[in-house]
Amino acid sequence: MSRGGGGAALRVSLADVSSASSIRLHQVVPLVERQHAVIEHLRARHPKFTTVGQLADLVGVSPRTIERDTTRLRQAGIPVEAVTGRRGGYRIAARAEASSCLLARSRGC
Repeated sequence: MSRGGGGAALRVSLADVSSASSIRLHQVVPLVERQHAVIEHLRARHPKFTTVGQLADLVGVSPRTIERDTTRLRQAGIPVEAVTGRRGGYRIAARAEASSCLLARSRGC
């Protein structure tokens, strides 16, 4: 689902949902909306890191759910960078590269 600014799309098919025992059909929309909120928050704060606790509070889920969501986002090709430690957290990696890549794809490169 991509809104406005031409960001990367996260695609979830019904086959993906039915094959994943942990995700039910009624959970897909909240999952996608939550992941979209995480992506938009990380994009807005780039290049700063956001802690797992801050993201969990933002979308109203547990830190473990954020960890699972960021794993899914990485598997979908979203460049989420994770750094451990006191000054660590999550951020969208390589913002400029992602934008130029999207432009290149739209021109047929």
